[in-house]
Amino acid sequence: MPFWRKITGLWQQLDHQLRQAAIIYIVFMICVILFQVYINIARPGSAEAMAVSTAEIGTRAGAMHKVDLTDLCLELDQEMVAKLGFDQRSPGVAAIPAHHSWQIAVKQTQDAEWRWMESSHQYDLYDVSDSTARSAEDLRQAVLAVKNHWTESSGREVAESLSRENDMMVLNLELKLKAAEDESAPSLTMSRLQIRLKNAADVADTLGGMMDEGVVPEGVAAGVAGVAPPGFGIAPDAGKAPGNVTTPGTGTTPDKTPAPGVSIGDQPARPIRPKICIILDDGGEATPDVADEFWQLGSKWPLAMAVLPFSPFSHEQAVMANNYGYEVLLHLPMEPLGSENPGPGAIFTDLTDAEIRERVQAALDAVPGAIGVNNHMGSKASSDPRVMRLVLAEVRRNNLFFVDSVSIASTVGYQEAVRMGIPAARRQVFLDNVATEEAVLKQLEELVRVARSKGTAIGIGHFNRVATAQALARFLPRLEELGIELVALSEVIK
Repeated sequence: MPFWRKITGLWQQLDHQLRQAAIIYIVFMICVILFQVYINIARPGSAEAMAVSTAEIGTRAGAMHKVDLTDLCLELDQEMVAKLGFDQRSPGVAAIPAHHSWQIAVKQTQDAEWRWMESSHQYDLYDVSDSTARSAEDLRQAVLAVKNHWTESSGREVAESLSRENDMMVLNLELKLKAAEDESAPSLTMSRLQIRLKNAADVADTLGGMMDEGVVPEGVAAGVAGVAPPGFGIAPDAGKAPGNVTTPGTGTTPDKTPAPGVSIGDQPARPIRPKICIILDDGGEATPDVADEFWQLGSKWPLAMAVLPFSPFSHEQAVMANNYGYEVLLHLPMEPLGSENPGPGAIFTDLTDAEIRERVQAALDAVPGAIGVNNHMGSKASSDPRVMRLVLAEVRRNNLFFVDSVSIASTVGYQEAVRMGIPAARRQVFLDNVATEEAVLKQLEELVRVARSKGTAIGIGHFNRVATAQALARFLPRLEELGIELVALSEVIK
């Protein structure tokens, strides 16, 4: 055993400290190896995992790719529960979780094997308050929050149905996500939400009215198809005559007039011609040559510009935007969750009440002609009710409206604005997260699809991106043939 004798001899020659260091190193390497083995067992296919946005799936003939979407589904699942927020709303509705389950689903296509987590949530709801109207509104806002969140991003589909089971109203929402940009990629069911209403007939009727107002019927993808098929409504109970059925939209649900602060997505009457609004964020940041790309679009189109208050060209571009017929908003810098700097004059969550008020007013003074406010970044600040109430108090004091940019799912901006009676709306589609002309055109098409589904949709692009200007130059002249109307932002908010 000459080899082991050499090793033993070398070990004996080491001093005590070197021996300790060698033992620690060996133990560390063993732990690393065991951890890698555990990961490979617990997360099958993770070594071959590909980004959800990839278009490579289905292009390699004969190849088998395991694409693990579990983390994405967990994130969507948490967002959905947070958006329901029954525990954060008034006690008008008691929500009792009846069943929650998760499972790892697997689907094989010709070129890929898909693994993802499929979640199911079931809530039983009871009307426990004296104010049924308040209970109905709580439920309506909760369901719309989930629906709007799911339909805001490209590639998400929501199938919905409303039915009666015995003496219970049942609302089913099902979220599907296209797992890759490739056309051959399947739509995978990520989350199912079922809300069962017991002892809450008036709440159920209001929910039925909401379904009739603009929720996409079962089997019709949100943002893809248009209106509900004839007769869509509440299925009759087994054994009951059709005459006993309350169908949404037949007059049994009282007509509702939109109150100040109601989102454009919540309007009871769907316009004959779908309407879109386009906001261009980051005004004041564009260099003159980039700004010229947008000015060349002319004054024909009723666009809106959100101007950062203390950027190099803020005052100049706010004035120019007014001259070109744009509606001007203050693009208020607000604290994000990460370390990125939102810019000078930003609203941070650790500021005092007085400091927040002063900063909001200073920002408004720096943007001439502003008629509204939306948030720049703000994933942290817009989730803080105290901060948003202070910001919105200044918005109300200046007789402005508020547009929630929805930079994070947990934002309370729109919710607080509605509560305070401030005219408000929410962004539906981001137009230029990918700053290429073709990608922006694709998102503009998504904006059109959402408008056809909901009646009205707001898209946000950026004034400092040339690709956005070039895409708009190609897209805007096509509005007539698309049957879409571009309208001023203030028109849909009012």
